[in-house]
This record gives sequence, structure tokens and C-alpha cells, in this order.
Amino acid sequence: RRMCPVIKNKPGVPAVIVWPERESVGIPLLAGHLAGANRLARRIARILGGHALITTATDSASLPAFDEVAAREKARVCNPEQICALNTALIRGSDIAFYGAPHIFEQFFAKTPNIHFSPEQPAPFTVIWDASEKELPTSLRQTQSLCTSPADAACLSDTPFFAKEGAPHVLHITSRAFILGVSCAGSHTTDSLIETVRSFLRNSNRVTHHLAGIAFWGDALAKEKLAPHLEEAFAIPVTMCSCEDFEQLSHLLQKGEHFSGAFFAASLVAGRPLAKQISTTAYDTGNGLSLALVRIPHGNYPTQRGKVNVVGLGSGMAKHITPEVENALRSCDVIAGYSGYIDFISDRIAGKALIRTGMKGEVERCRTALEAARLGLNVCLVCSGDPGILAMAGLIFELRAREALYTDVPVSVLPGITAASIAAATLGAPLQNGFSLVSLSDLLVPADEVRKNIAAVAASALPVALYNPAGRKRRALLQEALAMFAHIRGSDTLCACVHNAGRPEECRWVGKLADISEESVNMSTLLLIGGSRTRYVGDVLYEARGYAEKYLDTPSE
Repeated sequence: RRMCPVIKNKPGVPAVIVWPERESVGIPLLAGHLAGANRLARRIARILGGHALITTATDSASLPAFDEVAAREKARVCNPEQICALNTALIRGSDIAFYGAPHIFEQFFAKTPNIHFSPEQPAPFTVIWDASEKELPTSLRQTQSLCTSPADAACLSDTPFFAKEGAPHVLHITSRAFILGVSCAGSHTTDSLIETVRSFLRNSNRVTHHLAGIAFWGDALAKEKLAPHLEEAFAIPVTMCSCEDFEQLSHLLQKGEHFSGAFFAASLVAGRPLAKQISTTAYDTGNGLSLALVRIPHGNYPTQRGKVNVVGLGSGMAKHITPEVENALRSCDVIAGYSGYIDFISDRIAGKALIRTGMKGEVERCRTALEAARLGLNVCLVCSGDPGILAMAGLIFELRAREALYTDVPVSVLPGITAASIAAATLGAPLQNGFSLVSLSDLLVPADEVRKNIAAVAASALPVALYNPAGRKRRALLQEALAMFAHIRGSDTLCACVHNAGRPEECRWVGKLADISEESVNMSTLLLIGGSRTRYVGDVLYEARGYAEKYLDTPSE
């Protein structure tokens, strides 16, 4: 249960090992290969004089799993969804074609009979290792060519080959798995900068071939004078990162961390602005030059830009959070929300960066969420109930439409269970034939408009769910609404109050309109005014659907 907030899709799962106290046997539970749980368990076993119980099928068969080899080489798996298919083929003895660096094949796969280096060998499965054309077999060195061997080799991501229609399973692994972050001022010379970078790579056991890109952060003079020479010297694309983005991101996270410009730039370009879970190497010369290496997460590169998911938490209880919302909470970088709502899900979001504000902080909260997404973060903006019903979905779309800076920020709405639905289920089925939903708050909507809404729905035959019925200082509209419903529908009209719907402290009251205790109604109350079809039988409040009149009261022939 404690692990749930940090368990995402397979490539991002951390290594987890179970090692009982005073026992000599440990079990790698998650991420045996990519995150190295098997290797770590073996190391612990050597230290403790115990035994690591390895359960992954390839290890049990003494076979070189492709994701294990990639992890050992600190390479990046571009399409991790194919790992299972390739490792399954390996175990079954299916023919697998390997295209890529000869030294990788010789070191790991040469002794495995069903893995063939030659592209002429028939094989239904294919591994393409590395994007470097000079490392590939001669027969494959044709830019934008279609592989025609019986293996139907197909290239994914950044290799010079493309997939043939109907191609078999293809696993693409590249050694270009790092972003180099560079932060410096224009006072440095080009030669000294280039030599420092080369020395840093050597000390980090990396070479230029391991870099997918360079992220540069510095003053205007450095960008004009140094960055172009850096790109030319290493033949790797350089991405510029702005000071404004750095300062804004530091402010958004509010963690009190003082990470270097190099680390920030590399993390941002690697697609994970919160790169604490990504292995990093940093170096600071002490004279205004800092360098950092950040690993790119497994999967396609570059990663998608940041986005905002506006999600509904229902009552905030686990049973009212949909699987879609649960998945979004786990996979995002930042949680934004009203402090009270964030507290509801604190056990689900351990370790996440937070954007939290109090009441009347909605505009700041939504704008900050959009800004974080613009900088590359994936944000969950949490709301109680459903985000599109008296919550933040409308505001965030309005801000995006009004402010040009956020026009291109992707926003998705993930529905939640609104209070009316939860309260209705508690009571029985009082909204069976449809209903009206009205907020009595005049904080954003003028009081006269609220009065018109009340008059309109009171004149209908529909049950009415009243949201935000009263605050400590705001009770006049509640009194007016009850008086209007009593005048139009009668004081004997059935109604109900459900306090804290769906939460452990939930309580309810059902009775007549004339008997409502106004003092007990507050912002946590869902007030339901019944209609002409509302019935109360036993302890169940429901609406007559109409079947009785049409079918049940009709004599059978």
C-alpha cells in the first residue's frame, strides 16, 4: 500500500526487494531488470551471506534478458512495451535477429543460439541496438531503407530505418540515453569549455556517443558565443533553456532546493523536470561553470510536453476515486489543489511536488498549474466531486483562452462522482426522473441570478439538488430558497439533507420542507428538495419512475 503512489508504468517502477528480518533469503519483488532489483538483491545476499531468490523467467533459464542488458549498459529502451514479447521469444527459443553494435552482441548474446547477428538469418523477432549508423552491420547502412531480410527488421525512434507494414515485434535500444546539462557565463572560452565537458564525460565513464542532446543554460553572451561551438564540437543538438523558466520552476516547486542551472536544464530537456528519481552526475568548477548528466527515461524521446489533468476525487474516499483518476495521480509530477482536498489523498501522493492554496486561491492555483505544465511538468489539478460541476475545469479553460502564454498547454478533464450522485445513492433513488442542480453561493454569481435560478427550478416538477447552501456568514439565500420552495411546492414537500456525503462522518436527514433545521445546514451539506413523484417508504427516498401506472396497475389479460 505504501508503494502504490510511486508505482507507475513498468519502465518507471522502482526496484523493490523483500528481505525479511533475520532471514537469509531475499526476493526481488518489482523491476528485476530495468531498475536492477535482481542485481541489488544478489549484492545484498553477498554482503549478508544469504541468498537472493530470483524469480524472473530469463534469469531462471540463464538467458540474457534484453532489458537486463540495456540496464547494465545504461542504455535506453525506446519502446519498452515490446520487452515482454522479446523476452518471451528468447525463453521459447524463437529466432531473434540482432542489429546493432557488434561488441554488445559479442559480450551478451553470442552464446545464445537463437539470437543471430546476421540479418540474413530468418527470425520473427528483431532487436535494433543503438542509433549509430557506423556501428551497424554493413548490409544495413542505407539511410531510410527498408530492411528486407526474412526477419523484417524495422527501426523505431531515431535509427535510419522504418518499419515495414506487418513487421514483427521489434525492440529498439539506444545508447544515447543521457542529456548533458551545461550552465556557464560568457566569460569562459570555447576551448576551456569543450575540454571541461570532455573531461567530465571521461570521469563519468561516458562518451559523446551516449549523449542524445545538450541542454544549455546561461546568459545572453554565453548563448551567442559558446553554445554554437558546443554543438559543432560534439555534433549533438543543443537546446537553450531560459533563465525565466528556471526561476519560475524553482518558485513553483517551493521545495527550498537550490539545484544548479545545468541540472535544471538537463532535467527539463530529458523530459522530466523533477529528475530526482533519474540517476544524475553533477560537476561544479566553482567559477560559474556547472555540468550535469541526466538519464532520459525509457520510452520515446523526446517525451511529450507537460499537460494538466483536471481530475475529480468524488468524496475523496478511495471508493469514489475512479481508476482513470487513480492512474493520473500516480503518473503525474505535480499535484495542484485546495489544501483540504490534497489532504484527502495524502497517502496516494507521497513524494509529489505540491501546488496548494486555500479558499479564494482558485485563480492562482489554476494559473500556477498551467505554468508548471508549460514548463514540461505533468500536473493533476484535483477537485472534489466532478471537476466540471462547480469546480476548476471551467476556470482553467477560461484562463487558457484568455492568456496567450498557455494557449498550447494540453488540458484534459477526468470525471469524478459529484455529491448529488453520492447523496442520492445514500438516500435511495430520489433523482430517478432527472433533476436540477443549483448552487446557492453568490461569491462568483450575482445573488439576483441565483434567485432567478431558484425560481425557475422551483416552478418545475423536478427534484432539486442545492449545492453550497450556506456558509457561516452567507445564509440569506438559503432562507429565501426554502421560503420559495414552500410557497410553490408546499411545506409538506419531501426533502433531505446529507452532510459530508460519502465520507466516514456522513449523516442524513429526511423529512418535510417545513421541518428542515436551517442551523444544521452548511457548506458540507447537500440539500435535496423533492418533486411531485418523490416518495419516502421505510427509510428509502425515491422517485416513482412511472412503471406502476403504465404496467403494474394494468390488469393482466
